[in-house]
Amino acid sequence: MTFDIRNYIEMIFYYKQDDGNFKIGQKDFITFAIITFFLFLVRQIVFAVAGIWKDKVTKKKQLKYQQCVFQAVFRTTCVFVLLITMWKTDDFKRIMTPFMDQEFNQIIKRRVTIPLGYKFVYLLNLSYISIMFPIVYKFENGKGIILMYLHHIVTASVVLSSYMGNLWIHGIPIFFANDAGVFLLYYSKTCVYLVIKPLSTILFFSTFAFYLFFRGVTYPLHVFTAFRAMPIFTTTNQKIQYWVTIMAPLLVLQVMQLVWIKVLSKMAYNIIKYKRFDGDARSDNEIIENKENETNKNKKNSKKNSEDTTLKNKSRKQK
Repeated sequence: MTFDIRNYIEMIFYYKQDDGNFKIGQKDFITFAIITFFLFLVRQIVFAVAGIWKDKVTKKKQLKYQQCVFQAVFRTTCVFVLLITMWKTDDFKRIMTPFMDQEFNQIIKRRVTIPLGYKFVYLLNLSYISIMFPIVYKFENGKGIILMYLHHIVTASVVLSSYMGNLWIHGIPIFFANDAGVFLLYYSKTCVYLVIKPLSTILFFSTFAFYLFFRGVTYPLHVFTAFRAMPIFTTTNQKIQYWVTIMAPLLVLQVMQLVWIKVLSKMAYNIIKYKRFDGDARSDNEIIENKENETNKNKKNSKKNSEDTTLKNKSRKQK
C-alpha cells in the first residue's frame, strides 16, 4: 500500500468537491489546530537557525530579530502559496485591478467553494494570529504595542468573518495586497539588525515601492470593491454583522496603512537626506537600540584593532 500525501491532505481538509475545491467543513477547527501546532514548530526552528547569528545583535534586540526572520519566512510562504493558487486564473488577473466589472456578482454566485491554497492561507493566518497575539508585547515598544494589538484584533475579525461567510473572493485579494506589500520589509529589518547597510537600504526602498503600490493603491480599491459588491442581505442583523465584522475593520486597517506609509516615508526621507537608517519608527526606542547595536559593533572592531596592534608591537619587540 503506497502512501499518497494528497489523499491525506484531502482527508484533513474534508469537504472536497468534484471540481477539486473545498467547502468550509466541520473539520476546520481540527485543521486549524494542526496548522497552529506545525507553525509553532516552524517558528522554533527558524528561531534556532536565526540564533546562529544573534551574537551580532544587542541582547535587547535578539528576540525581535529572530521574530523578524520568522515573519519574513511566514509572509513569503503566504505570497508563494497565493501565487501558485492564482496562477493562470481570473483571480490573478483581478488581483492587481479590483473587481470593478459587471459580472462580479455572478462570479460570487458561481464560486461557492474555496480552493485548497486559499483555505490554507486563511487558516495559516488565523494560526499565526493565535500564536502571536499573547506575546506581541515582547516584540514591540511604546506605541508599537497598541498599534500591533489593534492590527491583530481587526485582522482576526476580518479573516474569521470573511472565512465563515464564504467571502474569500473579497478576502484573498486583500490578503495578497497586504503580504506582497510588506514581506520584503522583514528581510530589510533583518539586515538592519545584522548591520548589513547596503542590502538593507536596497530592500527597504524595494519594500517602499511594493508598499505604496499594494497597500497604498490596490488595498483601498479592493476595500471599495468589497463595499460596492457586498452580498444582498435578507435581514438587518446580517447587514449590521457584515459592517461590524468586515467593513469597519477593513476601514480601520486602511487608516493604519496610511499611518505606516507616513512612517516609511519619513524613514525614506532620512535615508536619502541624512544617510541614516532609523529603523522601525513604530517603536519608541527602536532608533536608540539601532544606534546601540551599531556602537557595539564599532566597539568590537576597535577592540579587535587594538588587539591586532598589540600583537604587532609584541612581534616587533621580539624581533
